[in-house]
Order: sequence, then structure tokens, then C-alpha cells
Amino acid sequence: MALGVNETGAFYRRHRLVTGHDVKWVRTDLDVPEATSETNPGGLIGELEDRFEGGVPIGVVAAAMGEWGHTIGETLAAIRELRMAGELYEPRDDHLRVT
Repeated sequence: MALGVNETGAFYRRHRLVTGHDVKWVRTDLDVPEATSETNPGGLIGELEDRFEGGVPIGVVAAAMGEWGHTIGETLAAIRELRMAGELYEPRDDHLRVT
């Protein structure tokens, strides 16, 4: 199933509400770097932001983090923490950049 940027979060929320469990991506078409002990959405966004005008779509971040074994819920929680700490910002809805 292919999901657009805004549909990713909506799908996750609906799925979790109905089933009570998280969702994990199985693959992405991106060339995702190897995961390290310092792997986090902020580092990934920093590596990918040159590929996307207007910020990296949250759906892309969630898909790439899924390649590293993280669920969508874990990824969204990590993004929220980084945003609250001022490490990420949203130049437009559902698109992220590092500060």
C-alpha cells in the first residue's frame, strides 16, 4: 500500500485506534544509510533534506525509520521530542527540516 505524506499519520492513528497496535513499514524506495547507535529521525532528516524542497515528508521519515526497525508510532514520538527540543521545525505541514 502506498501512502502519501499526510495519509501516513492518519493511517497510523486509525489503525492503532481500531487494532490497538503499532504499524511498521516493510520497505522504502529510498537509499537509506546504515543504522548506527546514533540513528534518529533528526540525523536522517539532515541527510535527506537536500532531496526534498520544502522539507522532508514525515511519511518518508517514517518509511526510512521502518527500514531501521522502528514503528511509525516510535518515529512520530521521536519526531515530536526533537521538535519540542527545537532540533526540528515544520516549514510546511507534515514536512520537516533540522534547525
